[in-house]
Amino acid sequence: MASLNDRSEFHTELSRRIVGWMKLRNLKMGEHVTEHALANELNVSRSPIRGALSILSDMGILERKAHRGCFVICDLRAIDLDEMTPKETKEERFYREIARDRFRGELPIDFTEVELRRRYNMGHATLKAVLRHLFNDSLILPNPGKGWRFHPTLNTEKSQDDSYRLRLTIEPAAVLEPTFDLDRDLARVVRARHEELLETGVENCSIVKVYNADADFHDLIGISSRNIYFESIIKMQNRLRRLLEYEFVDNYSRLGESCREHLYILEALETRQQFKAADLLRIHLTNSIGVKSRVG
Repeated sequence: MASLNDRSEFHTELSRRIVGWMKLRNLKMGEHVTEHALANELNVSRSPIRGALSILSDMGILERKAHRGCFVICDLRAIDLDEMTPKETKEERFYREIARDRFRGELPIDFTEVELRRRYNMGHATLKAVLRHLFNDSLILPNPGKGWRFHPTLNTEKSQDDSYRLRLTIEPAAVLEPTFDLDRDLARVVRARHEELLETGVENCSIVKVYNADADFHDLIGISSRNIYFESIIKMQNRLRRLLEYEFVDNYSRLGESCREHLYILEALETRQQFKAADLLRIHLTNSIGVKSRVG
């Protein structure tokens, strides 16, 4: 079953790049855009282009027509690239609120569907969709009797340290997998996001933007391992961190260092120095254990 996070930051960033490309060429309403042209211009394969075009279609920027490609259906001059984010769905909002309330200790560990519906004023179909996604992301599990139970998550300092220690074992091993093959399309986007953060000054960027870039870097490790088990564990840890950490950062002392460390690791991966990358990754994650600004 697809996760709420299937519409990845990679595809969102790529959708921004596509709009930037169209704006530079002064495309007008009704003009034609093809996957093939975009793939060639942006040096990205057609599969992620397709995902980005789907986002732009949902946002009312492009219209997709069967066997004909996409057509511009808005005034591109009015679009601010910095404000381009897909609208949060109703299910995503409830998912986030439930996870955050549990992290804050405002929800008991055991709960029933009736209790959740009353608390959040959800319809039956919405509730089922949200529960399905919470279960798929390993945040809840069925109770033996009735109802549901929240799975232990990252809402204590010890559980966060435990998460980092798990990642300290998993992520360097993922880099050393025989099947590891760096996804260079995603790597280019990840590098550009990190370089932009450092150029702008991490302290001048929103914490959401910083954590999204961080999660994309670690997702890149899992995806490039070409091992579904490594990938799923890394993605799950990223989702748990993403839900929690936006609210608990009290300084930016670690953020810039972490960004630079990611670029050192990425450089080693781009030059096929897997053992060096694995060593740098171990140092990077060790540096983040016990640090309150938990980007790593």
